[in-house]
Amino acid sequence: MSDSLAPNVISTSDPTFETDVYGRSTLVIVDFWASWCAPCRMLMPLLEKVAKENSDWVMLVKVNTDECPMAAGSFSIQGIPAVFAVLGNKVVDQFQGALPESQIRQWVAKLKPKWELSQLDALALSSPTDSLQRLRELAASNPNDDELNAKLAEQLFELGHADEVQQLIARLEQRGFLEPAVARVKAALSLQQKAQCSDLDALRQAVEKAPKDFQARLKLAEALAGGASYVEACEVCLQLVAEDRKATGEKARELMIEMFRVLPDDSEITSNYRRQLALALY
Repeated sequence: MSDSLAPNVISTSDPTFETDVYGRSTLVIVDFWASWCAPCRMLMPLLEKVAKENSDWVMLVKVNTDECPMAAGSFSIQGIPAVFAVLGNKVVDQFQGALPESQIRQWVAKLKPKWELSQLDALALSSPTDSLQRLRELAASNPNDDELNAKLAEQLFELGHADEVQQLIARLEQRGFLEPAVARVKAALSLQQKAQCSDLDALRQAVEKAPKDFQARLKLAEALAGGASYVEACEVCLQLVAEDRKATGEKARELMIEMFRVLPDDSEITSNYRRQLALALY
């Protein structure tokens, strides 16, 4: 049900909670409160004020815990006021207790890049170039935002900007680590570069003519991996590990690790060939 205060400030109920909170295009701030809670009464008008000032991208949903026990239970509320930020179907940040207006403003401002990033997914489908340009701008304004950097690396790679994505990865590596999503892009770029200028048919023919030419078989595995033929590439690599362990077998092992980084964490290919590689090594 809507309050009279503003269209983007509403109170919810247990039956409408999921509809009110999840799946919106806006950032949803969920405020769990109760009428008997003094800090709640101090916090709510501040949240309403900031939400109204950002009505183009923020929705405030107020949840009276006395009237909405199911909603409170779904968020495992232990104390109030408790405030959560929801994007789509995911909680992206939270705080508990009353905050002064300045800190609330800082908290909301920190969330805006996350909301803008969520909007770019739809834009990427209709206009990848515009989406990438906006993503570049966001990353330039928020150079330490891990999520933005990861998304930028992914889009740069997908759109073929190899030099730019290498520069981004090099900058991020100076911190001493890479986020999993960026490490995945780095591995995918490495595989792609290994496969460049490779004639797959010619490599197959070379291996058929000289099956003991381990270097040719390694080049074939690299070309297969670069073309996302991961199963066949892994089979070739396993053979090299078994037959030429100290030389091309070691490079084949490294190539398999790169493929594992590129593949999803729950990939059956990864689980199957990781196990086979372990058996081949030990």
